[in-house]
Amino acid sequence: MLDARGIGGPTLTKLAAAYDRLAAQRLRALPDMAGDETRIAIDEAVAQALGLPDFGILRELLSREPIVCVTMDRLL
Repeated sequence: MLDARGIGGPTLTKLAAAYDRLAAQRLRALPDMAGDETRIAIDEAVAQALGLPDFGILRELLSREPIVCVTMDRLL
């Protein structure tokens, strides 16, 4: 969880611009998050603003979790 109270200046401006650009876009269901263009754009905007590496692999792994995809099939 990001504590936005400690963010200021250009970083906050980048995050606010990303929010303005992406807020109206629809999110696909959680089991489809790995290929969800909106979630990908959100993750990329956060990573870029905070200077983080690409964490798309985490979105992929999370989409396979049985509690998220409600099946065991994606584990294999």
